[in-house]
Amino acid sequence: MKSYLFLLLSFCMLLLSCADDDPYMTIENRDYTFEAAGGAQSVVFETNVDWKAVPSMGWCTVSPTSGNDRAQGLTITVAANDTHSQRVCKVTFTSCCYVEVIKVTQQGKK
Repeated sequence: MKSYLFLLLSFCMLLLSCADDDPYMTIENRDYTFEAAGGAQSVVFETNVDWKAVPSMGWCTVSPTSGNDRAQGLTITVAANDTHSQRVCKVTFTSCCYVEVIKVTQQGKK
């Protein structure tokens, strides 16, 4: 009986030692600035969890909007700003364990 208990405990220890890595999400840069003409920039990040990215403003889009643990980047695209005012959009990244926000600033027309 003791040997069965020992085998069972050994098997449980083996299963626990093979657990996945702790979840993480690291974003290289949290501030992006665009000229009034608009354009696109890459966001570099690393993660080992599924994620989604949602911009707060319609003039700012992201592609792709979601990914899995193999994704390591996305593209932010902003439309031209025809006003003289600077504008700001926040892109919110969500996953099972994290909420991260990056700031996108676009200059106004001169």
